[in-house]
Amino acid sequence: MRLDARRSPPMYALIVGVLLLLLLLMAGAAATWLSYRDVHAMVAQELELRFLSGQLLAQREQLSKTARLAVETGQTQWIDAYRRAEPAYVNTLRRVVSVASDGSIQRSPLWAAGAAATQAEQAAFVLLRQGRHDAALAMLSDPQYQGLLQQVETSLADLSQQLLQQGRQRLRLQQQQVAIVGVLGLALLLALAAAWLWISGMVRQYLQIVADADAQLAESNRTLDARVQSRTEALQKLNSQLRDEMEQRSKVEIELRQAQKLEAIGRLAAGVAHEINTPIQFASDNCFFLKQSVEDVCGLVEGVDADIRQAASGVLPVTQLSERFLRARKQADWDFLAEQMPQSVAHALDGLKRVATIVRSLKEYAHPGKGQRKMADINHILTSTLTIANSELKSVAQVSVELGEVPMVACYASELSQVILNLLVNAGHAIAARSDEQAEPGQITLRTGVTGDDVWIAIQDNGCGIPDTIRERIFDPFFTTKEVGKGTGQGLALARAIIVDQHQGQLELDSVVGRGSTFTIRLPQVVASPVAAAVLN
Repeated sequence: MRLDARRSPPMYALIVGVLLLLLLLMAGAAATWLSYRDVHAMVAQELELRFLSGQLLAQREQLSKTARLAVETGQTQWIDAYRRAEPAYVNTLRRVVSVASDGSIQRSPLWAAGAAATQAEQAAFVLLRQGRHDAALAMLSDPQYQGLLQQVETSLADLSQQLLQQGRQRLRLQQQQVAIVGVLGLALLLALAAAWLWISGMVRQYLQIVADADAQLAESNRTLDARVQSRTEALQKLNSQLRDEMEQRSKVEIELRQAQKLEAIGRLAAGVAHEINTPIQFASDNCFFLKQSVEDVCGLVEGVDADIRQAASGVLPVTQLSERFLRARKQADWDFLAEQMPQSVAHALDGLKRVATIVRSLKEYAHPGKGQRKMADINHILTSTLTIANSELKSVAQVSVELGEVPMVACYASELSQVILNLLVNAGHAIAARSDEQAEPGQITLRTGVTGDDVWIAIQDNGCGIPDTIRERIFDPFFTTKEVGKGTGQGLALARAIIVDQHQGQLELDSVVGRGSTFTIRLPQVVASPVAAAVLN
């Protein structure tokens, strides 16, 4: 067999050789262990049976002598001694049966003869208790009883001889097995030696080929170093350019989101200006009324002050002072002013508060984020964004809000507000684009709640709905169904990027053509990434 430097080393041959060697060693060890175990078990069984046979014979003789003494003397203490010795004899006999597990003990006369002798002794004890001393003595002197004892002794001797024969037979069998294993092991050893000689030749041949190949490889490496260096420099340059492009792309994305905010504010500017102008005009009218009322009150005060001075100087009688005061109060319409001036102040403050709310919502929406998540109130973000979009929506739909009890969520509040505004404006456009057949009033419903580990925001409208043919494309960049100039196709693409990529959340759509659409924003309550968690901390 000829080797090639391009091929792998003769590992299969080495592995086979090692496995054969291990197999030979394991087979030899297993055969030796099995032989040792069998011989050891055989010797242990034979020795234990010999010991138990002697012990059983001694105990049987002790029982016979104790029974004989009890019958001859008539003393019950020997019967008690017999009772105490009998369990040991029974346990030894059971142990003999357990060790000789082949059933030879039950089949031998030992078992029956021992049981018959014990029954005879028990019967003698019964006769002795009945006062029949001579009958008991005759029973134990009976040749049949003596024959039982002799049979027990003979059975034990036969058992020992039987065990000796079995041991010799097992030993011969073990010797035959060891001889067979030895012959097989020798054959395997010779075969393995031949295999190792063949493998060593293959290894030497391979090592020579590898040495030649290493020399050729070293020569090739010297010529490739320059090419590798030049390619490395080119890759480093490309990596640097790629990092710059990624940074530039990130900046463009941030600028695009900010441009989308400003574009939305521009689209809503007229409506927001109207929203601000109405409460300002209302506050201005109330302030003008207050100005006139203050002038009337000041005139009343100046007239009363002049009358008091004339009364004090004696020019005006004191009796006419009260009459002139009541007439001046009636001319100034004091009761009306006292009732309407506090209400005008309250109305003016309410209008200014409405203006402040709109301006604060615009500021929160237009303010660029700092690139970090912060704990924020989802309900507050929703209502604040609705304040901005109200001017766009009130002409096409009635907005209802159902806010649930939701926890604070780690989020980018400005970006989230941008998503909500985009969805609200789209809902208004969908209602405005309905056909004349849909006569029911426009309705937009905003809901918040908690499901499992997610906080969700649902924006539902009864607009024209989204057909199945374009549902999979509405989140693609630059895809829009609106007329030219009314949409860039970036709103939903940015919304999905903000919710999915930045917040690790979900943006879901459920729509039926002719019945409306529901966009659901799901945000995790717990920050998913360790980096974001570190930023929050």
